[in-house]
Amino acid sequence: MGEQTRIAPTAESLHQRDLDDALERSLASRDILLAFGRQGDRADLILDTIVERAARLCHADASLLFLLENDVFRLSRVSGEVTEAYVRRVSDHPNQVARASVMGRAALDRRTQRIDDVLLDPEYGRQDLQERGGFRTLLESPMLYGDEVVGVLLMWRTKVDPFSDRDVWLLEDFAAQAAIALRQAELTTSLEARTAELASKVKQLEALRESARWSARPSTPTLSWTASSATPYG
Repeated sequence: MGEQTRIAPTAESLHQRDLDDALERSLASRDILLAFGRQGDRADLILDTIVERAARLCHADASLLFLLENDVFRLSRVSGEVTEAYVRRVSDHPNQVARASVMGRAALDRRTQRIDDVLLDPEYGRQDLQERGGFRTLLESPMLYGDEVVGVLLMWRTKVDPFSDRDVWLLEDFAAQAAIALRQAELTTSLEARTAELASKVKQLEALRESARWSARPSTPTLSWTASSATPYG
């Protein structure tokens, strides 16, 4: 027989794939919303859910979330195949907001960066991380709250396997949800601290008012006996 002919996907199979993708996205969104409902004041559970769902839905070998602190990216959480050597290296020598790292570019340009093969990227300067992590294809999206970059959500594949436009859309959506979760947790913490501060001030004012009320009361005369004022008997 001659060469086998590759069978093109039918309209029905493409439609089914679109339905499957839509269902996966809906389930992921549901899980994140449930996490918001259970732990809306704590970002930990929400961010864990986002990182895990991002890796699974985009068929990535690993998904990682970095938080931006004083122009340095600190590793916050991971899901998937991430070596201990990579974690140690990126913790001891974190990425900065600079074009030598892909996440630095994502923060500077405030847009998603898609690198098909990091070894062929002329700007990439973190070969130490690539050697320890073993990744080849990268997709990284800034976590934006307004115009402020609060972190970066990234995914990688250990083989050269470019991410699709669908993957870009999904990662950007996850990054936006992560930024909201962080800000909501910060606002809740700030509100709790402010509430505790106000409660303390109210107690102080009540104590001062009570003290002033007692001080304003008229003094009660006291009786004293002396030898000259005593009435003699007999």
